[in-house]
Amino acid sequence: MLETRIPMRWADLDQLNHVNNVVYVDYAEQTRAELIRSGEAFDAPVTRVDVEFRRPLQLSRTPVLVRSRFEGDFTVHDIGPDGIDESFATVRLGTGPVVPQEQRGDGPAFDLAVRRSDIGPDGSVTPTRFFEICQESRILAFSALMPDRRPGHIVLARVDVHLGEPVRADVGVLPTSTSVTHVGRSSYRTTTWFGGGRYGAAEAVLVGFDAETQRSRPLGDDEREALESVLVEG
Repeated sequence: MLETRIPMRWADLDQLNHVNNVVYVDYAEQTRAELIRSGEAFDAPVTRVDVEFRRPLQLSRTPVLVRSRFEGDFTVHDIGPDGIDESFATVRLGTGPVVPQEQRGDGPAFDLAVRRSDIGPDGSVTPTRFFEICQESRILAFSALMPDRRPGHIVLARVDVHLGEPVRADVGVLPTSTSVTHVGRSSYRTTTWFGGGRYGAAEAVLVGFDAETQRSRPLGDDEREALESVLVEG
């Protein structure tokens, strides 16, 4: 088990004063870069980014502790406050072969601009920035489907990103389309495709959340109706 400590920044926080989902991937990528620099990990392109969220991290002067280990083609990073054994989130960065993705269904679609700051040293969008684009496309899609949704009413439980062809700076805009693949009592699953799957896909599990009780809640009838309008079976 390898341990890395990373100071928090104000910019790491979202509107709920929790560490933003994307920042966990940034912590993991920074740690992986240190492992590569020290010769403990190989420098190979990341093709998978899997994140499981358990508890929100809040701003603290206590550094974030990242505990890292190796599992086959993955570096696994358990993230939480220094001094606490519990993992608040786990990020798995994989370097195995690219798995082709093919779009199914037609949900809300948006073209997202690729910024120069999204591009890494290899000339393509970095895994952290791609994960951020995944988040933006998902937020836009469900803001269109459920425009009256309150902040914090839905929380992210898990995201599995399959990266495809590298997204270069000259792409300009990245076409995205998001569909729902399952609707349960208090949660639902989605898939967002990028360039019809050419550049990859992101599968997410989202949960209805009651901000007052800090517990999951059943989805409302209006939410269920909106989600089922872009439901893809199978």
